[in-house]
Amino acid sequence: MNLLHFLGSLWNRISGRVPENKTDDEVQFRKMANRNRRMMRRALDASGLKYDFDKDNECFVVGFQSDDAGNVSFLLLIHSGINSYRAEAIGSRVEDLKLKDAILFCNKWNSENPFPRAYVAPGTNHISGDMFLTLGLGADNEYVQKFILRHFLTENCSFFNAAGQYDFIKSSAAPASASAE
Repeated sequence: MNLLHFLGSLWNRISGRVPENKTDDEVQFRKMANRNRRMMRRALDASGLKYDFDKDNECFVVGFQSDDAGNVSFLLLIHSGINSYRAEAIGSRVEDLKLKDAILFCNKWNSENPFPRAYVAPGTNHISGDMFLTLGLGADNEYVQKFILRHFLTENCSFFNAAGQYDFIKSSAAPASASAE
């Protein structure tokens, strides 16, 4: 099915011209999304990491606590799509008086490192990172475990360890699971 046909069928459904029956494209989309979700679940299980799901049961939530060395805690939210994974890491809250320092740190990080895209989340002031990786053709469980999951973890740990060297992070723990809401 080409893009114009797909957009036309989508428009017909939205405008009420076609019944709400699932099309072949929708069924295929669901199958791919479920397959990718199963691959990530297997990768997390094989890695021994404990995880949960957000309140909408749409993404994996993996929590990391700080250690004695002062590394920053963070939550890693992993969203799976039909041909990609997106990891959103949410760290500790930045003190209001140190917000400018945190933003400057994120800008410096982004200029020197390709992953994760660092930012201070507006409204919550949590220091955060965001990554998006696509699945190639033929991606399997081993690829997801050895490349994607490892990449998400190592890059975000590097980012939060670097952020932990600065004093703009509040001493409180990482955001509670409520941040996954």
